[in-house]
Amino acid sequence: MTLILVIILSFSGCKPEPKKLDQITVENKMQSDNGIEDIQEFTHLKDTIEISGKAILILRPDSLRFQSYLDSGKEWIYEVDSDFGFGFSTALDSLNFDEVIEEVTEKRFVKIVECKGCPKLIDRDTIDYGYILTRPETEIEIQGNSVFGSEYYIQKFEKYFKE
Repeated sequence: MTLILVIILSFSGCKPEPKKLDQITVENKMQSDNGIEDIQEFTHLKDTIEISGKAILILRPDSLRFQSYLDSGKEWIYEVDSDFGFGFSTALDSLNFDEVIEEVTEKRFVKIVECKGCPKLIDRDTIDYGYILTRPETEIEIQGNSVFGSEYYIQKFEKYFKE
C-alpha cells in the first residue's frame, strides 16, 4: 500500500503547472511577427473597423447575434432588420454628400481616427442597430438601438455634416 502511495505522489509531482493568463498573453504577444504589440491592438485586431474623415457608419448585429435572437424565439428581429435597412437605404439614397463615406459594419469595435478628442475606440457590444457620425475636429454622434424612418436619418445627417 505504501508503495502505491509513493508512486501516485511521484506522478502527481510530474504534472506541469497550468499557465496563468498573464503568461499566455505574454507568450501570444511574443509570437507575433512584429514583436511585442500594444495589448489593445492585439485584443481587437480581428473585430475592429477603423474610420477616418467624414463618415456615416451604419451599425448592424453580426450573424451570430442575429441568430441568437432567432434561437431564443425573438422572430421580431426580421422586422426590425428590414425596417432599419429600408429607413437607412432610403435616407442615404436621398442625400448628396460627396465627401462622406458610407459604411455598414457588423464589427464590435470601432476605431475613429479623426474627430475631436480622437483617436477613440468604441465598444458597440450593446448596440445592435444604429449609426456613428464622424468628421475631423468635431465630436462624434452615436445613436443606437432605435429604428426610425428615413426622414429622421436625413435630418440628423444634414444637420451634422452641414454645421
